[in-house]
Amino acid sequence: MLPECQEFAREREAAWNSPDLGGILSHFTDDVVLRSRKALIYVGVVKIYRNENLRAYWQVALDVQPGLEFEVQHIFGRYEMVVIVFRNQKRPLAAETMHSSNDCLVERSSGSQEDFQLSSPSKFQVDLWIKPGMEEAFLAYEHKALANMGKYGGALINKSYPECGPHERHVLAFPSKAAFEAYRRGPETLAAQSEREACIEKTEIRELKNDEN
Repeated sequence: MLPECQEFAREREAAWNSPDLGGILSHFTDDVVLRSRKALIYVGVVKIYRNENLRAYWQVALDVQPGLEFEVQHIFGRYEMVVIVFRNQKRPLAAETMHSSNDCLVERSSGSQEDFQLSSPSKFQVDLWIKPGMEEAFLAYEHKALANMGKYGGALINKSYPECGPHERHVLAFPSKAAFEAYRRGPETLAAQSEREACIEKTEIRELKNDEN
């Protein structure tokens, strides 16, 4: 094993355990490509391009996993490549395979987890009461909200207009409940809170069971 690979692995372990997102990202090039099936849970894609999008993914992952801890188990190093095997606080094994560029920064990275399986999507029924005369404002807000939820892997899969009760009923699908909660607490959602309150009078949310549409 190359000595610099061991030092690199320990730096990453310390950055994750801080957690120091800036330190974590400092090991990667601006145009890095990362592949991980686990990213689908938090941002809805398995391949992430560029450092700023990697920041968005890992920020969501840190937000929904307080107390995250990494412990390096094995390090495999060779020229311009390192594989770090580690455990987190839940104890399953995982590995990062990273290929470095000429300036020793990681340009390609792949993550894998022991016995990792994607769960069935989580679905939520959202009933919305729109304030009188604010229909156009609601449409503008809705367009932004739908674009925002896509960053967390969410999508609108059904929209209906009940004869009584709410004006609109949405069914949303997210990779997980954690992804849905991350979307609701995300900076874009919080920034649009006043816009939302201006056009929506009432909201009711219910998580649907697997056999419900």
